[in-house]
Order: sequence, then structure tokens, then C-alpha cells
Amino acid sequence: MRKSMLFLTAMALLCLSSCKKWDEVDPPAGGQVYPKLEQLASYHFDDGTPVNSISTSQEGELFSYEGGDLPVFANDATWKTTFMKLNGGYLALPNPIGGNAQKAVSLVFYVYTDVNPDVDISTLTLFSFKNADGSQEVSLDGNGGLHVNTAAGQWEFNTESKTGILQGDTAWHKVAVCISDWDYFIYVDGLKRLDYTPQYSYKTAANINMKDVVKFMADAPYLYFGNSTYDATADEEKAEKYVWKIDDIDVYRNVITERQWRDNRGGGGGGGGGEADFEYVVGDWIPTVGAADNSTGWWGAHSNYFRIPADGSIVLNFKNYSSKANNWNNWVIGLTTDADRSTDGYAEYAILRSDLYGWGDSYGAGTWTSSGYDDWDAFRENMDGADVNITIVRKGSQCVMTAVATCQNGHVYTETFTMDTGNSSDPMRAFLTVDGCHLEMNKNQCGAMKSVTVEKTTVGATDNSTGFWGDHSDYFTIPAGWNLTLAFTNYSSKANNWNNWVVGITTDDDREGPAYAEYAILRSDLYGWGDSYGAGTWTSSGYDDWDAFRENMDGAAVKVTISRNGTQCVMNAVATCQNGHVYNETFTVDIGNDSENIRAFLTIDGCHLEMQPAGCMLTKPF
Repeated sequence: MRKSMLFLTAMALLCLSSCKKWDEVDPPAGGQVYPKLEQLASYHFDDGTPVNSISTSQEGELFSYEGGDLPVFANDATWKTTFMKLNGGYLALPNPIGGNAQKAVSLVFYVYTDVNPDVDISTLTLFSFKNADGSQEVSLDGNGGLHVNTAAGQWEFNTESKTGILQGDTAWHKVAVCISDWDYFIYVDGLKRLDYTPQYSYKTAANINMKDVVKFMADAPYLYFGNSTYDATADEEKAEKYVWKIDDIDVYRNVITERQWRDNRGGGGGGGGGEADFEYVVGDWIPTVGAADNSTGWWGAHSNYFRIPADGSIVLNFKNYSSKANNWNNWVIGLTTDADRSTDGYAEYAILRSDLYGWGDSYGAGTWTSSGYDDWDAFRENMDGADVNITIVRKGSQCVMTAVATCQNGHVYTETFTMDTGNSSDPMRAFLTVDGCHLEMNKNQCGAMKSVTVEKTTVGATDNSTGFWGDHSDYFTIPAGWNLTLAFTNYSSKANNWNNWVVGITTDDDREGPAYAEYAILRSDLYGWGDSYGAGTWTSSGYDDWDAFRENMDGAAVKVTISRNGTQCVMNAVATCQNGHVYNETFTVDIGNDSENIRAFLTIDGCHLEMQPAGCMLTKPF
């Protein structure tokens, strides 16, 4: 690499004595005020130099690759402002964060990704944070892949799914990225394109801690645009690839909000508005679909339309009631273009039924997988009164519908349909309809969804010999305003009431961490403890015989939902036993925390749990 133009005036001044130590930045977890969002840098290039207008002592340096040229500053009639074109080079900035981060590092910038059509945009590095000698870094590629190579470990996220957050088109796009202590998300042109929670152990990582990633980004001395050791191609090839334009780089030391990711200039993607403005549900809420006596015929009633953005996911929960006359007298879901059924733009990717059948433009090339479907006579009886959970996940042009029906006798039917819709950018819709059945929608459990990683699928020894606190599930982070659902099968030694599942609701720290505190530890037998437990209240049903309870809980299908609404936290657990008995318990408590993340985990005491990953998710109610 060669350098021939220097703008650096204070590259050596990297917040040495003024920076706080890492352990002095964050106040203890609990009821504290969420750290204030603070902008640390803004680079607009209007004067033809890469100077941070917030701290003018921080000025950048321009480099070129072999065979390329130095980045240049230019203007055009459309953009009406000065921007920087990489021009076969890259930009190096003194890291404006300087160790001063709380919970997250966020970058917002505009990019014009007009590159050679033969260049895979996933190989372009948008930005990277590096240590002094360039041997360690955290970088983000043009496809949303996060690459980590630091002393804490080597990790890669979303590099295989090809999320396609940017296209190689001739348009400006606003990109907003937040990498936090628990996840990372990306907005493009005001619309969310990726939201990923790595949890624990992914690929080569033995124990991922996103806090280590944020810490490295905060402490690294340099921030680059268009340069990364992840991109191992020769300098001459880089000179051909790194020609895109960039403008208005803003750097923040915490989690950005809608105000930052909203596309105020009107980027080429045409989105604007962000997740808060995206219309997930069309029209007033429809609580019941079909007549209560199951007399409504085919296509005779419909739910709301539920819209799904590109690379987005939703979850729908409802109770299915059937006439039981035929296999098809149960729920039906439509997956379509973003148009009303009566309009010209309406087309059906797939219409899918609960009995593994369907049709539609994309149906023929799709695939089914299923479990539990071994007796159709039993199916018709079992589906009457079944609790149904449907998730719809979009990644690029692929769409996956998974339905889990938990019946009153404990039997579970799971079906998954995967298809390529040919649509990776436009919203699509889902709706429910009926045929000799009716559906009761659970509004509080329908919403935008993101999956959680379940690495540990068995908790406790399978002979139920593990004692209290002897084994734990993964940690599951619950951001403010989100609900966590965990599905699993409970197996018990049956010796005592408490030899069943236990859930912990805590601050956002490891159990051995200095900021760890327990809001509540709750058991399946209506008992618990913790800092907030004394002020909480229980409600329950089905608990009328403890002898029967000990027998029934062995093999029970359990769904635990932890909901957050302001400072209120609600844990609801429904255990459907193999004999059809249902135990329903709810614990409601004020935890004094309405903004910071909390955590949940499962543990055991003379029992073991088999996790059901398809039923584990985070949901933000519509």
C-alpha cells in the first residue's frame, strides 16, 4: 500500500489520559437510567477534508491501493453535497470513540454502492476497527456479515446467509449499524434489514461475549472505511473494488434510535421511517376468525393482513377450533404479495394448510418437513382446541413457515414449509383463513419476531439425577419492549413438587458476574424468590392435586413466556401434560427496569429439559 496525501493533524492523540477505563464506564445493572446516546463524530467532507466536526483535532488520512488512486471529494447534481469517492483507496480515521462507549457502538452513513457488477458486494468491507498494527479487527461487510478477529476470539456472523442488505445499484443508501453488548442490527433506508442476537457458541467461538466485541471497537485506535484484513485479495484487486462513494459518517457511543436510522434524505431504497413506521398489521384487530360454531365455509372469513418486511420475521399465536369433519377443517395461512386480495397486485406465493397441503405460485418448488403426523383420525380430534404458533421467517428471497400445534392432550404437530419467493426486497403479507373451523387470535403473542440461538438442547442429566442449580440452559437476552418465549419438554424424577423446571429472570450479566442480580427465580409449583419476588403476585389454574401434579409433569410440553411492559415483567407458563391436563401459572412483578436488557435462563432440580428451538423466540407485539 502507498500513501501520498496526509490530512492527519493529531493522529497520535487518541484520548490517552481523558478516556475512562472500561470498568468505569457502565454503572451497575438494575434500575439505573439507560446510558445517554451521545454522538462522538461527524464527517461531512464539505470542505474537502475528512475532519470530525465535533472534535476538530481528529482528522483522517487518505490511502490508495496499488494500482488505485487516493480517495477524492466530489459533488453531483443529484446529491447536492460534497461526498468522498474511495477511488481505489481507503479512509483511515482516529477512532473517535476512544474507549468511551456504553453498551454499544453505532455508525450511520450514506453509501453509493455502484461497483463493477462482477464484484460480490459481500466481499466489500464497509468499515473496520483495527488495533495499532492491524493484526486485530472488527469489520462489517457489504452483505451485513460481521467479522471478528481479536484477542477474545475469531467469530463470523451472517456471512453464509447472504442477507443482501445493499445492492450494487446506482443509488445512495443510508446505512445505520448498531453493535451492542447483546446483538447487532442494521437499517438501510430506514427499514430494518438485519437483527441478530449471537447468544453463545457460534462456529469456532467457544463462549461468545458481545461485550468483548464492543470493548474492542471502543478501544481500537483506528476506524477505516474500505480497508480490512478480512478482504484478503491483492491490493491491485482492491483498487478495482473499492470505488464506491460515502458521505455523512456519524459515530455514536450507544444504541441509536429511530431518529438516527430514519432516511431523511430519501435514499435509493425508498423506505424511510424505520421499524416504528412499518405497518405490520392492516386495519383494526380481528380477534376471532370464523363463526364460533365452526360453520364458516372455505375462504369465508379472514384475519388481518400481517405485513412482513424484507429479511423480517413475524409470529402468530391463536387457538384452533375445528368441526373435526375433515383433515382440512383447520387453520389455513396465505403468503402473498403486498396487496389486498381484491387488487391487481395480489399474487399467492403459497396457501398452506395444517394437514401438510397447499398450492400457489411458489408452492411446487417448495419443500415440507413435519413431525407428529402419524394418525389422521387422531389429528382431526386433536386439532380441536389446539394452541398454534406460526412463525414466518424471510432471508433474502427464501421464506420459511413453521407451525407448531400443541393439542389439549399434549400431542404436538410440527410442520415447516420452505420456498423461494423470488422476492428479496419488497414487503410481503400473511393472513389466516378458515374452512369449517374458527380461530381465536392471541393479540399479545402476535408480533415482529427474531429467533434466538439455542445451542444447549438438553438441560440436566437424562436420568433426572442432576440436583438443584446443577445445570443451566443458554442465557436469553430480553430487550425492553420485547417478549421471550421458551418451549421445551419437562421430564421429572417425580419425587417432589419442585423436581421440575425453574426459570431465572435476572440483570444482564453472567451468574458469576459483578452486576448479576436476580429479579425472580420461579418454579413450576407456584414458588420462587429474588429481589423483586416479594412484591409480585401469582395467578394459576389446574393446580388442584399435588400428587397428580408430580406424575403429570413428567413429559409435559411447556411454553414459558416472559413479557416486558415498562417496568412490569410477567412470566406465564403453560404446561400441557400427556394426559391432557393443563397447568397455567402467571407471575407479575415490577422489576424497576424499563429500558435496559434483562436475561432469562432455565435450570433444573431432579429433572431434565429437552429444548424445542423452533418454539424459542423474541417477539415485539404488534
